Amino acid sequence: MNVLPLPGRSSCTRRTAHYEEDHFISLELGGNPRDPKNLWPEMWGTPGTPLTSRGPFPPHLVGAKAKDAVENELHKEVCAGMLTLQEAQQIIVTDWSKYYRNHVLKEAWFHGELIGGST
Repeated sequence: MNVLPLPGRSSCTRRTAHYEEDHFISLELGGNPRDPKNLWPEMWGTPGTPLTSRGPFPPHLVGAKAKDAVENELHKEVCAGMLTLQEAQQIIVTDWSKYYRNHVLKEAWFHGELIGGST
């Protein structure tokens, strides 16, 4: 399969290499693994900077690796008792990219870490 139809846009397709199938609310944050409403095609990059799973993943690019970093940080905060599971899920649902910019990315720059490096 070389193309992926985008929801709500029957005439618009994209290369599947630019996407991964992802859980909108990750399993580590209590997301349903089989609910079709919780599965979505997530871009590795952005529409202006399409990437494949090989990257590279610059930290300023808010794509799949950035969301993974948010999920990991939220999971740590839930386990540490800093957030409830419901609060973490709400962050994902409302604007996870804002959390990435305001928390994960700032913290990484503060500590001199690279977010989204190749794995």
